[in-house]
Amino acid sequence: LFANAKEAMYDSVERKLFIDTFCDENNCYFSIRDTGCGISEENISKIFNPFFSTKSNNLLKERSAVMGMGLTVIKQILESYGIEIIVESKLNVGSKFVVRIPRK
Repeated sequence: LFANAKEAMYDSVERKLFIDTFCDENNCYFSIRDTGCGISEENISKIFNPFFSTKSNNLLKERSAVMGMGLTVIKQILESYGIEIIVESKLNVGSKFVVRIPRK
């Protein structure tokens, strides 16, 4: 999630990363928010699909790893432990990923 946030800010003038943790009665939360390019409403439902990527062509050229598998793998691992990942994003503003961990 940190790498994705960093990469989302690749072309941004303002590059800020916010990390927060908090708990309520039933869950603990970990969130990562960036001031990157954001994700369109159209693509939000696709970001956890294998091989889907919203990264710019410039960034893709710099990467040699298989693209579009990071969020897929993260979600599968988290869900196998009963942990949920929630995405909030606004195009050209940034994204926020919240990981909800049950306390039980």
